[in-house]
Amino acid sequence: MLTKYRFVYGLIAMGFLATGCAKPPTVEMADAENAVTAAEGAGAAEYAPQEFRTAQDTLADARAKMDAKDYKAALAGALDAKGKAETAQTAIASGKETAKAQAMRAITLVQEKLKKLKASVGKTKGASAAKLKSSLAAIESDWTKVMEETMNGNFTKVNASIPGILNRIDDLEKKVQGPAKPAAKAKPAKHSKKK
Repeated sequence: MLTKYRFVYGLIAMGFLATGCAKPPTVEMADAENAVTAAEGAGAAEYAPQEFRTAQDTLADARAKMDAKDYKAALAGALDAKGKAETAQTAIASGKETAKAQAMRAITLVQEKLKKLKASVGKTKGASAAKLKSSLAAIESDWTKVMEETMNGNFTKVNASIPGILNRIDDLEKKVQGPAKPAAKAKPAKHSKKK
């Protein structure tokens, strides 16, 4: 009977040892953290935000599993996070090209509108002309900053700035055109009376 208890206790002890001796996946966690950090440094947060957020979330989940000493799940999570971070890095080039193409289309639109606005403001006379020219100069100054961002390759910043520039151009164009005149009412046609 005593040997039966020893056998049972021995099995229980071996079970504890087997689960308690699993090593934490520190190397894999470090690799995953390095991959996520590298993706962030390469611009994944800006140009592949969904993929990068998924990698971050997966890494956070792996850390939680590690803290809970669920090393098997932590290992799987770390490997998954590393793979997702690498996917985010791969998506950066595509995201940059998309942002660049969008920025270039918007730049063309702004340049066309600015050209028309300059011509309109140049024709203004009177007391309001100086104020309109000052407003145009402020828009052009801000536009120069946007173009500098373009030259630096900061296309997401360019895309974020352009709507504000377009709104200011449209507002100034309305001021140049003056207040809208109400449409003339059509006069009723005169009916000739037959006698």
